[in-house]
Formats: sequence, C-alpha cells, structure tokens
Amino acid sequence: MPLNRDDFVSILRHLQNTLRQFDPSLSDELLTVDAPVEDVRPYVFEYLDRLTTAIAARSGRTGQETLTRLNEFVRTESGQRIGDVSLVITGADQERFDRAEISLTERPDYSSVLEQLGQVRAMLHDEWGQG
Repeated sequence: MPLNRDDFVSILRHLQNTLRQFDPSLSDELLTVDAPVEDVRPYVFEYLDRLTTAIAARSGRTGQETLTRLNEFVRTESGQRIGDVSLVITGADQERFDRAEISLTERPDYSSVLEQLGQVRAMLHDEWGQG
C-alpha cells in the first residue's frame, strides 16, 4: 500500500522531533512553518534536502575534506602542512553553539547518518515516484 499524506506527515514529524532531541540549534535553524495542507510530499523532500546539507556541513568528514583541499595550496610559514583550522565564534553565536571555537578536525563524522537520510529519501522517492 503506497504512503498517504498522513504517512508523510508522520515521517516529517518524526524527523523534526528526532533532530530537536539530537541537535536543538540545528532544529531551530531548520524550523519552518507547518506543512502545506494539500500535498506535504514536496515539503518532506525539501526538509530532507535541507537537513542533509546542514548535517554534512557539520560533519568532521567535511571538515577533513576542506583541510585536505586547503593543504593542496597552503603551507605554514615553516613549510608544514596545516594540521587544523579553528573558527573563532563571537558574541551571541558563542551562546548558541555553547563554545568559543569550532575545529574542522574535531567534529563528529556523520557519514552514516547522511547515508541513512539518503536511503530514507530514496525509499520515499520510490513510494511517491517524484521528488
């Protein structure tokens, strides 16, 4: 039996609630108005795409890839490869992220989460035939 509108709404709510528990600040960033009344399916795909992009940006794997690319072109004054880059956070963002700096190499690797989100999206695409 194909998924109906209520199924898509349940999936969306589950994703939103799980994200809220996992990362409240990211949940706030992705906070959107309620899904459209008529057809929620495109909204679910949009949310999945935005969620995937946001999690990929927070992944240590992305940070490591950025550092690898940086090292292709830049060296320290002594000629060594750059071992890490830290972003200094100021003002209200310190409270929001609950830290004063973010290291590109000390972030968690969310590859498995991203893979699972891709699988969910593919399954929903197969169910709906669009997206």
